[in-house]
Amino acid sequence: MTKGASHRWRPALSLFGTPARPRAFADEALYLGRSGWVSANIRLPAKPSLVVLSVKSAPLAWWWAGPLPPDIGLIYLPFPADPRGSMVIRRMLPRDIPVVFVGDLDPPSIVQYVATRRGLPAAMRKRLRFGGVDSAWLERMQPALRRKLTFARIRILLSASEKRLLRHIEEATNLEAFVGNSAAAMLRSGYKLELEGATNPSLFRDAGTPWVFDLLRDAAKRNPQRERRP
Repeated sequence: MTKGASHRWRPALSLFGTPARPRAFADEALYLGRSGWVSANIRLPAKPSLVVLSVKSAPLAWWWAGPLPPDIGLIYLPFPADPRGSMVIRRMLPRDIPVVFVGDLDPPSIVQYVATRRGLPAAMRKRLRFGGVDSAWLERMQPALRRKLTFARIRILLSASEKRLLRHIEEATNLEAFVGNSAAAMLRSGYKLELEGATNPSLFRDAGTPWVFDLLRDAAKRNPQRERRP
């Protein structure tokens, strides 16, 4: 992150807390600095082509129970922006393998990705990609949802603090360039979509989300020089 970009993101980053000064969004504690503890759950195949970094445990549990492609690794790390979280990413994951971040389609997860990225060394930062939830996910989800189930049934209202954070994000970056047009429109309309809602097998006709892995592979293939920059 350049000096100018860091300055633009300062108001958004300042809204997040630490164990010494806790703050929460929608009753969820999200620390961008050192948290009270660090925990990680990792599943790595013998020859991974990419590793999915999730800040939520439920999607990984569903993917582990289903037909997970044999070349995709998974890591659940609730606080990847914690210095010890970034240490886990650096030391535990295979070298030269893309790492694709997934989180909620909401303001806190966007900032969490930005903070994770800025906390990694340059060589590791080049391997980190933003994989959603974004507009590409929404496009694939809509036709796959069970009959009569719509986004209106699974989306959630943004809290007042999340709306405030969204305003700071829009001052720091181009929201459409970051998450795409339809995802940006959902956020601006006052709603979010959590990762659990985007991956819960019970919500989809085929009782699974195999299309997710296509999206993650697409994200992993993005040229790091052309990836959407925060």
